[in-house]
Amino acid sequence: MDAVVAYIENKYSSNIHLYAPTGIGGMFAQYYATTSTKIMSLAQFNCINYQKTAGMGYPLPVAKIMYFFLKLLPEITIPYKPPKYNGPRYKEDNGFYIDMMGKYPSFKCVSTKFLEIVLAFFLAKDSVAKNSVSIPTLVYKIPNDRFMTPQFFDEYYKSLTCKKKLVEIKDGIHNSYFIDSDIFCESAFEWFKENLPEDAD
Repeated sequence: MDAVVAYIENKYSSNIHLYAPTGIGGMFAQYYATTSTKIMSLAQFNCINYQKTAGMGYPLPVAKIMYFFLKLLPEITIPYKPPKYNGPRYKEDNGFYIDMMGKYPSFKCVSTKFLEIVLAFFLAKDSVAKNSVSIPTLVYKIPNDRFMTPQFFDEYYKSLTCKKKLVEIKDGIHNSYFIDSDIFCESAFEWFKENLPEDAD
């Protein structure tokens, strides 16, 4: 990410904003935005709420046990299956996974090292996610997410101490970032425009 930011600064502008609408992308972007001084504002879907894993379906004690064993394992690839979902717009959400798994066989697997990193965001003693993002942050809230509860988004948003905005995607499902991408993009564009420096072109 540092290399990407440096390239953008060198070739285009130092007026850099971070758009992270996907589940994993939102967590990585939050982590980076907490450590970088180069990002002007952030728009994120998924989030890291330090030590609050229950909203993702894993009570904290269970998450800690998983994290302990994942750290012991060598890096291997294991089968991956998204949680079952039968809520609103389930045909669209399930269809996304069926399509992706058909096109990309690797979509059916996940690395144990990758899972360890994701849990480290929430549990590692040196995780920078203990700290609030300090730049203006827009948070997308999905009411019908197969991975996270609505309270998960609310708790994270409440914990932010920076300038912030909550955008709830009406009838949103986990893969709304792809299916309803125009809504996500429009909100992000307006947020970034609102948080431009005064001397920006």
